[in-house]
Amino acid sequence: MNIQASQIMKNVFGKGEKDKISSIFDKLSGTVNPATDTQSQSDSFNIESVMLGYLDPTEGLSEEEKQAYEAKIMQKLRSGKKLTSEEMNYLRVKNPQLYAQAARVQAMRENLKKQLENCRSKEEVEKVYGNSVSMVGKDDPMKEAIVAAYDDVMKEFKKTDKYQALPQKEEDADEKAVKSEKGIIDGNCKKQGKKTD
Repeated sequence: MNIQASQIMKNVFGKGEKDKISSIFDKLSGTVNPATDTQSQSDSFNIESVMLGYLDPTEGLSEEEKQAYEAKIMQKLRSGKKLTSEEMNYLRVKNPQLYAQAARVQAMRENLKKQLENCRSKEEVEKVYGNSVSMVGKDDPMKEAIVAAYDDVMKEFKKTDKYQALPQKEEDADEKAVKSEKGIIDGNCKKQGKKTD
């Protein structure tokens, strides 16, 4: 059973979390005494509380510190920054409603990032970004966070080598693709000994 639980923990928390997983098993093994009866085992063994304690980075903090931590997460979300898995886990456990909103913002953020990576010109990047921002509803309660997330993704994408290598206009991208295709055709024809026009 420990092997199965260990594998589940690795799947949930990732491969780089060995120390944390081992810490959980240490806590769990300390709570169960196989020599005692099954009733006391079920009373003392509460895996849910151990897991929630593990997922809660505010464990052991004062109420003020917990509120400050949640406010920090909210500020980070509103400023468009990507939340860490620890912050998302905290919201999932402590504030499911905010978690749902944060998950939506993070998904929209990732979607725009993927769209930008598939653009063929800087002009297309601007269009994709503009369309995404314009699609955010005026009455969306997370509008500020979504737009900030889009701004952050755009700013980060513009710093990449991929963006720097893009041609300015879509026509330039089309022309480059045609030249590349013609070069491939010319190369294949030369290999076969045929003349190209």
